[in-house]
Amino acid sequence: MYKQLILMLLLAGSGMLQAQPLTFVQADKLTYNDYQQGQWKSLLRDGRQARASRLRFYYLDYRMGTAAYHLKKYRLAETYYEQARKFNGQDAGLNEALYLTLQENEKTDEALHLSRVFPEALAKKLHTEKLPWVNEADVNFYEKISDQPSYYGTLYYTGGGFNHRIGRGISLYHHYQYLTQNVIIATLFQHQYFVQADIPLPQHFTLQPAFSYIAYKLYYADATTLPTQNFADLYSLNIMQSLPWFDWLVTPSYSTFNNTWQAQVNAGFVVYPLAGNQCRIGYQYLAEADTSGALRAGHLIYLGIRPTSSLDLKATYYTGNLRYGHFLNGYTVYDQADLLQNRIGVNATYQVNTRSSVDVYYSHERKSNTRRPTVYYYNVFGTSLKITL
Repeated sequence: MYKQLILMLLLAGSGMLQAQPLTFVQADKLTYNDYQQGQWKSLLRDGRQARASRLRFYYLDYRMGTAAYHLKKYRLAETYYEQARKFNGQDAGLNEALYLTLQENEKTDEALHLSRVFPEALAKKLHTEKLPWVNEADVNFYEKISDQPSYYGTLYYTGGGFNHRIGRGISLYHHYQYLTQNVIIATLFQHQYFVQADIPLPQHFTLQPAFSYIAYKLYYADATTLPTQNFADLYSLNIMQSLPWFDWLVTPSYSTFNNTWQAQVNAGFVVYPLAGNQCRIGYQYLAEADTSGALRAGHLIYLGIRPTSSLDLKATYYTGNLRYGHFLNGYTVYDQADLLQNRIGVNATYQVNTRSSVDVYYSHERKSNTRRPTVYYYNVFGTSLKITL
C-alpha cells in the first residue's frame, strides 16, 4: 500500500513538473531537438506546451507547421505557417512550405496569390514565374435511367469546361452542358452555360459568384403541336470561410424556371476531424420559395475519405422536397422540375498523375410529381476527366 502511495505521489509530482511553464530557452531547445530528430508528434505536444506558457516566436510556429505537414494535418500546418509569416514574411523556405500546404488543401487560388512575393529562384523552382491563362479543362458524361421509361426516357448529359486565371489569385470557370430526354409525348433538348468566379479574400474568406443560363425546347410527337421553347437563368453567391478544423458556407441564389421566380438558400459546414483532407464530414440545409408562395426544404449529409494520396471517395445523402435546386456534380439542371425527395450518391476520384484525374459517379434518386406516375426513380451514372495544363 505504501509503495502504491509513493508511486501516486511521484506521478502527481511528475504531472506538476510537466505543467510548469516553459521558458523561451526550454521551448526553443525542446522543439529544435524534436525538429532535428523528426519527432513530429512530440514537436506538436511540446509546441502546445510552449504556447500554453504564452510563448510565441518565429521558429516555434515554423517547426509546428512542419510537424503538422509531415503528419498530414495540412489545415493545421497552414495555420502555423501563416502565424510564422507574421514574424518573417520574406523567408523563402517558409513561403515554399506554405505554398505546398495550400495546394494540399486544394486552395490553388490562395497559393498563387501568395506566389506574388516569391523571389525569382523560388518562382522557377515551383513553376510559378509564368502561369498559363487556361490552367484546367474537363469533359463529362452522365446518364439518368428511369424506372418508368414509358413516361421518362433516359436523360443524357454531355459537357465540358475550362478554368482560366485573372491575374494571380482570381479564376473563372466556364462550363457548357447539353441534355436530351424523351418525356411521354415529347423530346426535351437543353443547353446550359455556367460560369463561376473564385475570389479569395483575407481571413480565408472566399466569394464565388456564379451565373447559369439554360435554354430548353420541347418537340412534340404530334406534328400539329408547335414546339415549346423557354429560358431560365440562375444567379448565386457562395460565401465561405475556411478554418483549421472546419469550413462554413452560405449560398443565396435566385432563379427563373418555367417563367416563375424562385429564391433559394443553402447553409452548411464541413468538419475536418483530422485537420487534414483524409476525412471530411458535412451538412447542408437547403430551402427554396417560389412565386406561388410555396416553401420547401431539404437536408444534405456529406462524407469524404481519402485513403491514399491518389484516391478520394465521397458519399452524400439528401432528403427533402426540393423542386428547382437539382444539382448534379456542381451544375444546376432543369430536369423537368419535379420534386426531388431522396438522393444517395457516391463517387470516386482517382489522380492518374500530376496532371490528370478521373471521376466516377453514381446516385439513386426518388422523385415525385402531381402526374402519373406520382413517384418514380432514377439511377444516375457518370464519369468525368480533368486535365491540368
